[in-house]
Amino acid sequence: MDDELDIQVDNVDGLRSALFGGGSGGGGGQGQRGQEGAPGGAAAAVPSGDDREERQQKKKKRREEGRGTDEERLRKDLMDAGEKAGAEETQFVDIDSLDIGSLDITRHEIEFGENELAQFAQHPLLAKVLEDEEADLDAFASELEAKLREVEGASVEDYVQQAESFAQLHNEIESADAILASMEGLLSGFQAGLGGISAEIRNLQARSVALNIKLTNRKELSAQLQRAVDDMVVSSRFVHGIRDDPVDEQYMELLRELNGKIAFTQSDMASNTKAMQELVPALNELRLMAIAKVREFLLGVVYSFRRPKTNVQIVQTGKLLKYKELYAFVVENGRDVADEVRRAYEATIGKIYYTYFKWYVGAMLKLQTPIAHKTDLLGVKESSKRSFFSKAAKSRKLVFSLGNRGTVLDDINQPAAMPNELSAGKAKYPFEVLFRSISALVADTATTEYLFDIAFFGKEEVFHNVFTKATEVIVSMLGDYLSSSWDCIGILLCARISHMQQEIMARRSVPALENFLNCVRLMLWPRFAMVLNKHLESLAELDPRTLAALDEHALYITRRFAEFVAAIIEVNHGYKDLSLQLQRMTRSMEGFLLRASQALPDPSLAVVFLINNYDLILTILDERLPNAPYARSWRELIQQHIEVYAEDRLRSAFAPLLDFVHDGFPILAELQDVAEAEASGTSSDNGPRASVAELRTALANMVRAHDVAAVADTFAASWKDALAATTDHILTTFDNLLNSAEVIKYTVGQLLTYYSKFVGIIDASKTRRPKSLVDLHKMRHFCKDFVASKTDFAARS
Repeated sequence: MDDELDIQVDNVDGLRSALFGGGSGGGGGQGQRGQEGAPGGAAAAVPSGDDREERQQKKKKRREEGRGTDEERLRKDLMDAGEKAGAEETQFVDIDSLDIGSLDITRHEIEFGENELAQFAQHPLLAKVLEDEEADLDAFASELEAKLREVEGASVEDYVQQAESFAQLHNEIESADAILASMEGLLSGFQAGLGGISAEIRNLQARSVALNIKLTNRKELSAQLQRAVDDMVVSSRFVHGIRDDPVDEQYMELLRELNGKIAFTQSDMASNTKAMQELVPALNELRLMAIAKVREFLLGVVYSFRRPKTNVQIVQTGKLLKYKELYAFVVENGRDVADEVRRAYEATIGKIYYTYFKWYVGAMLKLQTPIAHKTDLLGVKESSKRSFFSKAAKSRKLVFSLGNRGTVLDDINQPAAMPNELSAGKAKYPFEVLFRSISALVADTATTEYLFDIAFFGKEEVFHNVFTKATEVIVSMLGDYLSSSWDCIGILLCARISHMQQEIMARRSVPALENFLNCVRLMLWPRFAMVLNKHLESLAELDPRTLAALDEHALYITRRFAEFVAAIIEVNHGYKDLSLQLQRMTRSMEGFLLRASQALPDPSLAVVFLINNYDLILTILDERLPNAPYARSWRELIQQHIEVYAEDRLRSAFAPLLDFVHDGFPILAELQDVAEAEASGTSSDNGPRASVAELRTALANMVRAHDVAAVADTFAASWKDALAATTDHILTTFDNLLNSAEVIKYTVGQLLTYYSKFVGIIDASKTRRPKSLVDLHKMRHFCKDFVASKTDFAARS
């Protein structure tokens, strides 16, 4: 029952809040009082069936009877509140207009389903009533109905008390609505005014754009008409300026104006007009006067180059380039005069360059020192180089070695040296130093001239006409030098210089000297190949037996070759592929050394001779060109001959040991192969082979045949002394101590290898080891210390 009362009170409070806003507090108090006055009630059973329907019909009838009375009382209370509020306000509220006929917040049917009844049955109060079987449900319902009507009356009374506030709120809403309606009218008028202003602005904008277009068109028309009038008018001041003013920057302005007038006479606008018929003869006369004056000025500047000590580049930049529009004017209006000026310039500057380069080359060649003569070849003996009639080279050290000649390549970007600078101290220079300066002068001069000719004349043809004779001087000088030059290194240096100058010109984007530099290289490379062939032919023709003091030591010809080939590789680094030439040089030198080794008085020294010469070549190559690929073939050759030499020395000292190993090791190797094949289950591809037992028997027979005990006794008794004698012989035999150290290391290593094989053969043959057999581990330790003591000089160096 308390829950139903709470529901009704909540509905009343909600309605009060909807109508009066803050009046919910009073209603809440009434509702609270209604709850406090409600009795607990007695428990009764839940009615069902006909009793329930009869009770509901009674409640509906009482509700309909009381609804009219409540409505009349509420209407009367509201009218009284309205009259009271009307006495204070100027506006009245029509109570009759309020529709409160459906205002029934308590009398409405509440239908409970089975779920709701089950839920309400859990309420403590209802549960207590239901548990009491003697409770009178009708009395409980009547009591509850009375309390609800009490709550309803309190709620209506609360609403009536708030009727004045409700009427005041209604009046305020009406007043605000009137004000808002007034503002709406004002804003609507303002909006209409803005729409009119916007349309007017758009109209003005369209008119402004149209007027702007008209103004622009009129200005353009006015400018064109002004230009046309200016082009058709030839003032006396303009005529006097063309005829009498000096040629300067202001005169170029007059020429621009004259060109504009001439171009106007040829336009469609001015054709077939009477003004043009009168203007054209006057303009032609002014054009001829201007051409004559420009011709005189340009030829005067060109002829000024002929004065002694004239700086060509200053005149080109300060006079011709500054007034290049003058030449453009005569090209456009007087082609014959332009050709005359161009031919005069080509003849004048071409002769100046020719004369200057001829003097410069002649002065530089006076500073040249000869390097090589035709007798300065690899295979020519020292004694045959000097004779009473021969002109020997003054700097023989530079014939086959590079020395510091390669520094000329580092100076490739330096400017050309003047002869008076180089002649200080009466110094002389190899040809490549002079050639570098000459090439630099040609490149710098050609760059300046080419850029000027393109800027002033607009034609590359002018440069070639100017520079042809100058380059002919260089080509002639180079041809004279090459015809008598036997300096292979110098020729290769000149080829590198020419190639590097071509790269410099490419970076400058100046292709003017491309043909000249190609011609220079085509002259240098054939001469280089011819001189190199002469060197190789001299080696082939040289008889080693004619060499003085031919012994096991390295030859001076070998030193020549090593320095010569190192110089060629160093100069050619990163340039041209000379692998074929280097292979030919290697084959020629190798063949000469083999012939020389065969010509030795003592044939036993042939291997030592070859090792010493190969070592000299490698020493010079490693000094000049560390890790050079070219040295690989020489390293292979020296290693092959060191192996031969070591085998020979070991045989002379340990012949029984080497014979034993040479006879037994092939059998041991075959025995190991067969044993491995049998273990893996594979067969041999070389046909039937002996079995392991057969090979082991053959090996044992070989061991007995060589008397292994005698071999071991002999070796154990003398191997240390023999090893010391062998190493001492090596140290005194070879020219290079470092090479001697390598030979000692290899020889001792081979001795250990032979002895290891010797022990392996004995063990594989199942033969008892001799008592004198040297312990292999101790022997290795001894050899390591022995080699270190003999080659400590190599470690220190």
